[in-house]
Amino acid sequence: MVGMSDPNVGFYGGLVWYLETRNWAFEKMRTCPRGSHPFDVRMYHSQYFANLLSAVDHVCDHLRDDSPARSAFVAKIEGGIQNYPYVRELRNAIVHRGLDPTAAAHADDTTLYVLCPADVQDRQRRNNYITPFKYLVELAIHCDSVVNPAIADVLIQLNLFNATPHAISVEDIQAEIRNSTAMPDWAKELAIKAWDEVDYPALTVEMATARFQKMRNLLGQSNATS
Repeated sequence: MVGMSDPNVGFYGGLVWYLETRNWAFEKMRTCPRGSHPFDVRMYHSQYFANLLSAVDHVCDHLRDDSPARSAFVAKIEGGIQNYPYVRELRNAIVHRGLDPTAAAHADDTTLYVLCPADVQDRQRRNNYITPFKYLVELAIHCDSVVNPAIADVLIQLNLFNATPHAISVEDIQAEIRNSTAMPDWAKELAIKAWDEVDYPALTVEMATARFQKMRNLLGQSNATS
């Protein structure tokens, strides 16, 4: 059992957010209708790369005290993504320098395909990186094919696909309720009593199973086993 303050709880929740946003943006990119408003097109493509690299950085930060695991993860990302510096500087230019990555595009009868910026520079304008793909959606597909299994491997190594050791105990939940500064005393008492009437072990398994399946879906690992 772990407490609600366990660092893995916050890490897991943050990772879900980055991956959900990344996947939402990717689906919008993949199906971007011809004639879409330029603001929407820019939003989708910018959010994809911002959240892709945020997820990577989030994992790196979580592994900061485990140098071998962090180095192995970074090696998979940087070694697997074609011209990784281009992807990193594309993201940096979008987030920090206001780059619009959707300046040029092709379209068929229904769908818009945004061209990758031909090249991007680093912040010091000393290095210039050339795109490895024609369209941003192609680059996104490639990046996901590397990032998803790398993140999944980390979660397996951290035992974060196993419900048993990472379940939050009912005692911890009740302690959080008692220590809450937002809930009035009468609400605390009702909430604590309500937890006494819950089949907590069964509920924990159900919630954990759903949570882990969601993560697997976000990582394209729906049929994987830990």
